[in-house]
Amino acid sequence: MLMQAAQNAVPPLQAIPTDVHRYITFGIVLAFPTMIAVAGALGRKLIRGTDFRRSDFFIGPDLALGAISAGLVNLLEVAQSSASVQSLPISLFFTAAYTAVTFFLFIVILTLHQVWERRDTQPNRQILSLGIASNAIGLSLLVLFLWLKLHGDV
Repeated sequence: MLMQAAQNAVPPLQAIPTDVHRYITFGIVLAFPTMIAVAGALGRKLIRGTDFRRSDFFIGPDLALGAISAGLVNLLEVAQSSASVQSLPISLFFTAAYTAVTFFLFIVILTLHQVWERRDTQPNRQILSLGIASNAIGLSLLVLFLWLKLHGDV
């Protein structure tokens, strides 16, 4: 009887409007890579065994690598799903283009880190370049992949 009441209290997944379901899925899928990147930042602090540093939270490269790996796995999945070279879907092209652009932006993030990582004398500019710009690029790449994936473009 208690189980019956619990089942009636939670609406079935198909009762949720499609747009709301899409946004819920998007939020959940975005949360996992972000949590993994933050766990990596916390891991750096734990391995070092000292107090937190600003550089622990410059996670743009970690986010970009997550986006690259998502693109590569999707590329393999799309390529495997087609039976022959003639039947390759257009999504294979979009996925390859996404992965190439993501790799290029990963190099841009690494360049930002090379320039600003050791400039502790300018903390505000370091936070702006690495804490905001680098992290925003990495997170934007993940958001773009998820958006493309949810809309069926990759």
